[in-house]
Amino acid sequence: MRLAKSIFGSDGRVLLAAGTELNERFINRLIELGINGAYIEDGITEDVLVEDVISDRTRLEAIHTIRSIMEDIDLEKCVDEEAREKVKVDLARSAVSKILDDLSLNRDLIVSLLDLRTYNDYTFSHSVNVTILSLVLGVALSLNELEIRDLGIGALLHDIGMARIPKKMYLKPGPLTKREYEIIKEHPKIGFDLLKWNQDISLVAAHIAYQHHERMNGSGYPRGLPGERIHRFAQIAMVADVYDALTSDRSYRKRVLPHEAVEYLMGGAGTLFSLKVVEVFVKHVAIYPIGVMVRLNTGEKGVVAKINKPLLARPVVKIIYDKDGNLLKEPKMVDLSKEFTLSIVEVLEG
Repeated sequence: MRLAKSIFGSDGRVLLAAGTELNERFINRLIELGINGAYIEDGITEDVLVEDVISDRTRLEAIHTIRSIMEDIDLEKCVDEEAREKVKVDLARSAVSKILDDLSLNRDLIVSLLDLRTYNDYTFSHSVNVTILSLVLGVALSLNELEIRDLGIGALLHDIGMARIPKKMYLKPGPLTKREYEIIKEHPKIGFDLLKWNQDISLVAAHIAYQHHERMNGSGYPRGLPGERIHRFAQIAMVADVYDALTSDRSYRKRVLPHEAVEYLMGGAGTLFSLKVVEVFVKHVAIYPIGVMVRLNTGEKGVVAKINKPLLARPVVKIIYDKDGNLLKEPKMVDLSKEFTLSIVEVLEG
């Protein structure tokens, strides 16, 4: 098998380049790093283009930026007491501007990508994904330019408090103890305290860090705020945060698939999450991302080849296998937005 897309580390280095032929050593090393999937050339789906809403370069620069920001205030790494109290907001602002520039080139603003990352890179990649999702939602909700930038900076720095949580806790492979969980739950307050006195960041952005784990029914933390007391930008970030967390592999659990995460958000709309935000979310995040293998109600299997807007649940599927599992000599394209007797009944992994 050959890689169809390069796999990167959080420092921007290419771990394995597109076109690399996989062998047992490479596969074992990827598994050690916590990467359990890759895009593969198969000779059948070359016409299925898996594209991110932002460029690889912008994504990697943003991941490197948040990593640099968090490591500079990490108590375990930074020995300069004065320096580790200063959050480099100028770097965050620059990263958000570059993401917005890329998003402005994407007319449809549909997020359709299965993100592949290592466990140890989770916090950094997660912060960037939450930023992208939050900005897409902010644009869709018609926020003005200043509001969009505050939302983006707050989203990028929403987990800044995790820099002060011992890594052995949030990278722990097994269940947390009650005490460990209580310590991790302190990160929103820690993040807020790090940001609120910074003259270069708005108090609104600081409150995104403070409130992204609150819930509309008051069941969240750290303060158990009900819906009307949670800032509307934090209501956006919390949906983006939950979706990306659910769809990410962690050291202690396997990710859920995008359609399952969307179902969870829809189930919590109006109780856990803002109904308005979830309604916009499901219009801009693909339930079935391009490149995933699906089974139709006919038993046929194929790959999602194109997203239909606004019918995100009914994409174009390239049928590769017949109902008996035989490889078709001539794959066929099926547009589910036009073939209403057909439907996706299962997402297949592997």
